[in-house]
Amino acid sequence: METMTKDGFTTINPANANEIKGYELMTQEEADQAVKKCHEAFLKWRHRPMEERGKIIKKIGSVLQERKKEFTALMTEEMGKLLKHGEQEIELCSGICEYTAGNGLNLGQ
Repeated sequence: METMTKDGFTTINPANANEIKGYELMTQEEADQAVKKCHEAFLKWRHRPMEERGKIIKKIGSVLQERKKEFTALMTEEMGKLLKHGEQEIELCSGICEYTAGNGLNLGQ
């Protein structure tokens, strides 16, 4: 949950309406720079060998598992998601990473 102003927004815990954290909005120039950096990263990523990409994606899945309690608590606090559902979401995302890392070479053929 969040509240928005012209300068930014604040995340709100939906269970108790307490403010969690405030964020400033990006300027148009900052947003353009962020998009440019993402595009540059994509241009580098697409030339990495599939085996290397697989290792990186597998590591992402591992980190999701390592930090599951932290991410589950964050989902509960920010979205009101039940802990059980947050854990299931982490399991799903981690499983997708594991599957993609192991089968990515075969998916495009």
